[in-house]
Amino acid sequence: MTGGILAFAIMILWHAKDYLREVFGAAIKVTPKVKELEAGEPVSYRTAFIMLAIGCLLLIASNQMDFTLGIIFFIFAGFIYPLVEAYAQGFTGMVYAQERGR
Repeated sequence: MTGGILAFAIMILWHAKDYLREVFGAAIKVTPKVKELEAGEPVSYRTAFIMLAIGCLLLIASNQMDFTLGIIFFIFAGFIYPLVEAYAQGFTGMVYAQERGR
């Protein structure tokens, strides 16, 4: 099961590589193009990444985990699994089928 989840996550990230490159570039350096890109966003990309890092550290601290284990837990339980689950449910129509059966 973990292999399938990782394969799905790699596929999703591979298809989004251009967008992710643009987002990480916008978080690192601010240019006029980035200002235009962030105009419709509620917070800047840099702020979003800072809040993500703070949230990850607070999650690790609140669970009193080893730092390495906490990072692995955050990546799998907080990022990869929800991403793959939403992707799979969206493409299979599983939520629609479950609601229709009730």
